[in-house]
Amino acid sequence: MASENRTPIRRFLWLDFLRGWAALAVITYHVKHGPSAIFGSNYLWVDFFFLLSGFVLYPRLSTSVSSATFLKARFLRLFPIALVALSFSLFLETVSFIEEKISHHAGLTPAFGATRPLWSIFFAMALAQVIVPVSTYWVGALWSLSAEWWANILAATLKVANSTGRAYLMLALGLIAAMYNFTSHVDRGALFEISLLGRALVGFTIGMLIRKSFESQPRQENSQLPLVLFVIVPLLIWTAWRYSPTLGWFAAELLFPVLIWYFATLRNPHSNSLSEKISTNLGRLSFGIYAYQQAVYELLTLVLRKTGNEITWEWTIVVLVLGSVSLSFLSNRFVEPRLAPLFAKLVRVKTGPDTL
Repeated sequence: MASENRTPIRRFLWLDFLRGWAALAVITYHVKHGPSAIFGSNYLWVDFFFLLSGFVLYPRLSTSVSSATFLKARFLRLFPIALVALSFSLFLETVSFIEEKISHHAGLTPAFGATRPLWSIFFAMALAQVIVPVSTYWVGALWSLSAEWWANILAATLKVANSTGRAYLMLALGLIAAMYNFTSHVDRGALFEISLLGRALVGFTIGMLIRKSFESQPRQENSQLPLVLFVIVPLLIWTAWRYSPTLGWFAAELLFPVLIWYFATLRNPHSNSLSEKISTNLGRLSFGIYAYQQAVYELLTLVLRKTGNEITWEWTIVVLVLGSVSLSFLSNRFVEPRLAPLFAKLVRVKTGPDTL
């Protein structure tokens, strides 16, 4: 089983760079007092995560690696980060709760309130946000890790990578669920979180289908970065989003694969080059950058409120980016490596450098 988990997988370093860029783009969307007309469509970079995951993970799902082995590897990749993010959130909730009692006014949020009962943190730790909605409110960013986890479970269980028919079935189910997200944009409704899972199913399935087609083509290698494409694709998605959020999402599902395909054909940077180091590190830290941004934002809000200061949205973005990257680096360097063996014991596998 350990050898299955270490089956070599092709690495696309420029896609690692894009994964990190996507995490940073989502941060700008979450700046509440920023210019929504500019950053409002950046939440669609979350769908880029789903597409990229399907593209990168397709070889593992289409080989002889068992579904259980695949899911154990994904467990080791996602759950330590979720635990760290939830620990930060719980710490800040405790600080907020103490502040409420001392100052007799509301803290950052209704700490341990009816909308976020303490028991729901266990569902959040299980990445059940898209199944048990109340657990979403602990760390909002974890909904995408939850959606990806359940998409991984469904893809592995149905073995969609080995059946085009089952892949299209999963795509259809995702489309049906995802459309509720956009037809009920104002009123979240009882099925809103399930619609988020639909977005993950659509992106993950399209990513797998794109990779299947990519592998069937003659091997290509380009050496020139597609800077024009890197600008035009987000601009087209932003234009479609300005017209309608639904159209923006469809544009993202159609155009992000173009970006992924071309970047996958780029020759990997030379070993030990600056490009190689940036791409590798951004890819490795991307999950943490995305997952820890809420903790950085809440800490910033708490500090500003206590000091009575204000900062512009531009500086807010700078602080969030630097804070999220730094927190992700520290967690990846000192915390997650110590958690990995503990989680590995739970699923009885050995950890390895190629954990998905």
